[in-house]
Amino acid sequence: MLWSELTKSRQKIMGRWLILGCFLPTLVASVLTLTVDEDNYQSPIVSAPQFAFRDATIADIDGIATVHYEAFRQSEASKYIYQFADDVDSGYTWTCERDALLEVFGISKYKFKVLTVPEPKTSLSRANDGIEEKVVSISVWAYEADADASDSDGQYFATRCAGVMANFPSLCVNAEENHHVDVMSEVNEQFNCSAHLNANMTRAVHLQAAVKTAEEESLVKPFARRFKLELLATHPHWDGNGFAAQHLHWGKDELARLNYEIKDAEHQQKNQIPMVLVGTPAGYPLYIAEGFEGVKNISIERLDGKGILWWEAMVYKR
Repeated sequence: MLWSELTKSRQKIMGRWLILGCFLPTLVASVLTLTVDEDNYQSPIVSAPQFAFRDATIADIDGIATVHYEAFRQSEASKYIYQFADDVDSGYTWTCERDALLEVFGISKYKFKVLTVPEPKTSLSRANDGIEEKVVSISVWAYEADADASDSDGQYFATRCAGVMANFPSLCVNAEENHHVDVMSEVNEQFNCSAHLNANMTRAVHLQAAVKTAEEESLVKPFARRFKLELLATHPHWDGNGFAAQHLHWGKDELARLNYEIKDAEHQQKNQIPMVLVGTPAGYPLYIAEGFEGVKNISIERLDGKGILWWEAMVYKR
């Protein structure tokens, strides 16, 4: 296999996708904003802070959720999907996004990466060295082959991925229920996330379907195998440090490794795979600077008559 399992067996997963239940609106709001916060593409500062870049663990899920929430909550896509966010408990959206991301974390095809910075431990910390890690930037990746990205029931995932749909709708589209591992015990049951109380589900389903169709035409059909960046976000307090670029540089190295393995196994240069993503307006400048090319503009008419929301399907070929 080209990809190792993200996590070992955990307790039984809750039947509903809570960042989507929690996940859908968040995912829609997320996907649509998701592959895109990329530090708002500011040049790296001269004196960058100390940081660690590593695989995420389940212990990082709260930090991942906070970065996701803070990076995208003011995006046009999030405000459009989460129409009723101000009408529910202040912790509802964060909790449902957190649970939706946890569901995705349990799916074996997805790889979560985090960038952390050190911070003094609190009195409640279990650490022994006086230093804790704070997650400030995140990314989600997937290796897709053949019809992996198009064989899911769009309506089914649209109604379960609302928790993150606003910012990375394609992640919701591509999630496969039968490829998860157990994380049920970690899901928060305090909020009724499956009811999507903060989201306009008519908008969420419409948006998810439109993105799915566009992605199939521009990224799935042209490329039978793809290495996909599903989500990229940095906490706004840490923008401008070049953290998004760190994720992309790792992705390029991983792409080179995958293509080397493919070439070695098949003895054919032509079968090399590209890196693909659906980028938001905020992330577009960074992707262009990093060598990505736009292949299709995805413009979607808002159902409230207030213009359009857009993303760009993009490809990077090493």
